[in-house]
Amino acid sequence: MSEKKFHTKYPAFTLGIDSRAVVEMGMKTNCLENKPWWWFEDNGAALGLSDETPNSKLVNSRLVIRQRNRLESDESVLQILPYTIVGWKSANPLEQKVSTYYRVPGAGEQRLDGKTSIGYGGHLEYTDFTWTDNGDLDLFMTILAGILRELEEELAYIDTRTGEHVSIHLLAIYGETLHFRGFIYDTSNAVGRVHLAVVHYLELPEYIRVEKRKSERSHLHGPDLSLQELVDNQEQFEPWSRIIINDHFEREAAVNENLNAHEEQYRDAQYHRLAAEAGQADSVETPATILHETVLSEVLKADA
Repeated sequence: MSEKKFHTKYPAFTLGIDSRAVVEMGMKTNCLENKPWWWFEDNGAALGLSDETPNSKLVNSRLVIRQRNRLESDESVLQILPYTIVGWKSANPLEQKVSTYYRVPGAGEQRLDGKTSIGYGGHLEYTDFTWTDNGDLDLFMTILAGILRELEEELAYIDTRTGEHVSIHLLAIYGETLHFRGFIYDTSNAVGRVHLAVVHYLELPEYIRVEKRKSERSHLHGPDLSLQELVDNQEQFEPWSRIIINDHFEREAAVNENLNAHEEQYRDAQYHRLAAEAGQADSVETPATILHETVLSEVLKADA
């Protein structure tokens, strides 16, 4: 008589937070909430609490660890999900390239099948959980562990100067190359109503190239796109990616508009000042009026 073998498949556990806590914090929905990390983790000022220490009692009391498959349709709990954009440095933010990928149908979250994304990441796993000496969950370090694990699992990083592979742990330095961008609580769709995105941006040096790892079968590597190209093709992207694209584009456009306005005022002031020094202030009607070749050359020097 052969011995009967038993195999137990343990369910996947993940980390979530009571959705009511997020509402109490005053988090905006359907947008990229550009709040600093401490606002979420401590939140002492927002709720009038005195506890300003990391991993405050408020957040820890609302965190839950549960089986992931039981949370996919439970809107009372938001699964905390790191969502990291991978891009490269650029002097012009509008020309800054970011990595994209295509979600293979049937290989991952079915509700996002066939969508393109700029966010790398996934659910936090039990191995990501990090604990403080007091026995509290260290939320910051837990999320950081999840980010690094996912970025290492999904992408390979090649130094084009040497052809060698580089570890993400050497590239993702918090505050220098890995930047926190905010949160997304998107109530406009079924996926967004059960997840809370924690958005980061990984800024790589220009000599680092990224490739999809062969073991990663849930997505196909896409082209590296500039912000303008992302905006022009945003309908192809999943909801969280569209929110980030629009938020970043609007902020950069506002910054550029501000800079252009200041530049115009500066040029206007320079022309009038130099014209006044030349004793021809009465003849100046617009900044475009060139009074004298000497005045023009001085303005160009001032702008250089």
